[in-house]
Amino acid sequence: MLPDIGEIKTYRKKLGLTQSGLSELSGVSQSLIAKMESGKITPSYDKAKSLFEALENIGQKKQARALGLMSKKLRCVKETDSAKKAISLMDHQGFSQVPVMKGEKCVGTLSESRALSVLSEAGKKFAKLKVADIMEEPLPIVNEQTLFPVLAGILSHENAVLVSKKGKITGIITKSDLLKNALLGN
Repeated sequence: MLPDIGEIKTYRKKLGLTQSGLSELSGVSQSLIAKMESGKITPSYDKAKSLFEALENIGQKKQARALGLMSKKLRCVKETDSAKKAISLMDHQGFSQVPVMKGEKCVGTLSESRALSVLSEAGKKFAKLKVADIMEEPLPIVNEQTLFPVLAGILSHENAVLVSKKGKITGIITKSDLLKNALLGN
């Protein structure tokens, strides 16, 4: 089922398209679009479908993607690093979590909350722990073309996501990154 025909003009304007531009993208004549938007005619199902598909395609192209949202300033720790050293890095850089790497592969995550929990349990023994002893599951990994709504869905359950290109980690996106993007109106 298609959305209300009256919404075509609203969607078109929201995307910054002219009637001519929508005509080129949809294969529907500009004059038909003008008549339809003024309420003079009701388009056939096929014409309306073409218009909505064109608008949806443009909307997806204009949506923010992981590549434009990610921070390339990715700091990682190794599973063999001391927990104390890793937490010191997190504190110095102002990070609430860092990926734990083994070579090129992410094998876990070290978070402030997990470190605090282990610190309260381990006491003085904490200084002898390795990152592998206290790390959590790895962060989810998405590709650079992942759209904002998908990222927002993932980040409603996770603290961050890693971004990859051809299997190599290229950046990280946190909840804060998405909020900044939304506040900037992107």
